[in-house]
Amino acid sequence: MHEEAKRTIQSAGDTARERSYDEAVKAVWSNKEIIAPVLKFVISEFRNYEVKDIIRFIDADTISEDIPVDDIAPTMIDRGTESSSLGEKQLFYDIRFDAKNPNLSGKNLRVMLHVDFELQNDYKPSEKEGNRTITYPITKRGIYYMARMISQQLGRISGVKNYAALEKVYSIWVCMENIPDPLKNTVTSYRFQKHDMIGVCEEPEKEYDLAEMIIIRCGGNPKPGVFEYIDSVFSADLEKLEEYSDLKDQPGILEEVRKMGGFGHHIAVTNYERGRDEEHVNTMIEKERADAERERADSEKERADAERERADRLDEQLTDAKSHFDAAQKRIQELEQIVAELKEKR
Repeated sequence: MHEEAKRTIQSAGDTARERSYDEAVKAVWSNKEIIAPVLKFVISEFRNYEVKDIIRFIDADTISEDIPVDDIAPTMIDRGTESSSLGEKQLFYDIRFDAKNPNLSGKNLRVMLHVDFELQNDYKPSEKEGNRTITYPITKRGIYYMARMISQQLGRISGVKNYAALEKVYSIWVCMENIPDPLKNTVTSYRFQKHDMIGVCEEPEKEYDLAEMIIIRCGGNPKPGVFEYIDSVFSADLEKLEEYSDLKDQPGILEEVRKMGGFGHHIAVTNYERGRDEEHVNTMIEKERADAERERADSEKERADAERERADRLDEQLTDAKSHFDAAQKRIQELEQIVAELKEKR
């Protein structure tokens, strides 16, 4: 089999495994019991509630129909994950769901939070635009996602036309790779805030606090809290995970976490072995380059030695020639002297 064909088959296998891993990751994080601890850590409306309460706040209407529904259904549907309209760029949400806003809801009033949960590998993603590759900030993408989530609340599809009915949206981004060292293990919130420029305007925050983006930047040594919890999920550390969420009665979720961890381990091993192969290839290339350089140096040395030997031979020949020339000149002088003497006697 040609090497190119081998690489193509290997690449297809790697892509399939990575796709399976991505699907496993989404399946795990679509569980209420898995996602609820993160919501408690980063959503201010949930901060004073227990994880079990947050699980109940997640709206049952966002649960997939093909999953058995009980009192606290274990799996959420990524509802309306594709968002597009004529002339607009098509985009996909990883996981979307609604949850009750406990601060604004009452006995006869139910106000929701609309949450987009994104699992982002690359903190500095890029996309192709013609022949150019453009890197863009996660913040701009998150703002666009939130704008679409707000606009979808009004119109023919939702049946809502009153601006007063608009509810708060969250876009939560869990970033795992390509994070600058100073930003590792940081969480940042981006939201609407009021700033009085002239005078003071007393206005309820709920009237304008309608969008908040939260970026969770992992990558460092996981500290207790949201980073340790996220790490426990991705590493399938079930003992640590259960310190944050009670999963004893959820064997299906535990199995999904194990499955995801297995995919992740296989990909990590494959990448490690490939890295070792690449390192071996690079070593061989460096060795070949060094050998070629050594051969070139040896060749130049041989050439220099040959030139030096030739120069020495020529120098010896020149010395011999000069010696013969001097002897010849001396003999000529002697003969000239003899001739001169003979002429005088004549």
